[in-house]
Amino acid sequence: MDSEITQPEIQIEAHSSPLWFRVCFSAAAVFCVVWQGTDFFLKTGARSMGERAALLFSLALVCWIILENLKSDVRWTIRSDDIRIDRHWIVFQRREAEFIKRGEVTKIGIASGSGEDGVPVIFYIRLWLASGEDIESPPLRDAQLSRKLKAEIVKRLNVAQEDA
Repeated sequence: MDSEITQPEIQIEAHSSPLWFRVCFSAAAVFCVVWQGTDFFLKTGARSMGERAALLFSLALVCWIILENLKSDVRWTIRSDDIRIDRHWIVFQRREAEFIKRGEVTKIGIASGSGEDGVPVIFYIRLWLASGEDIESPPLRDAQLSRKLKAEIVKRLNVAQEDA
C-alpha cells in the first residue's frame, strides 16, 4: 500500500555563477593566458628564472580559473523510487539526466569538507552504487539537513543501514 502513495519530490541544487558572468570571466582569463603565454614563450631569453616561474604560475592560475568557471550546474531530485540527477554542462551547452533506482545504492554516507575563506564546513551526501561508482550530492551547509536527507534517501530507496 505504501508504494502506491507518491511522496513529494525533494530537490538539492548547486548553482554556480550566472552564465553571463562565467563567460565574461572566462573570456578575460583566456585573454590573460594568450597575453602572458606569448610573453612567456617569445621573450624567454631576457627573463630571469624567478620571472619565468612567476609567469608560469600565473598561467597555471588563470587556466585553473577557466576550468573552475566551466563547472556544471547539478540538481538532485529525490523521488519515491529513484533519484534523478540533472547536469547542465556549460562547456557543451547540453543537459543530461541520470537515474539512480531502488536497489542500485549499496551504501550511503555523509562526507564533509572545509569551506572556502572562513565559510562553514560543507556537507555532501555520498552514494556508493552496485556498479562500483560513487556519487556526491550538491553541497549542503547544514549538518542536520544532511542527516534528514540521508534518512529520507534510505527510506525511499530502501538502502541497508550501517551501524556507524
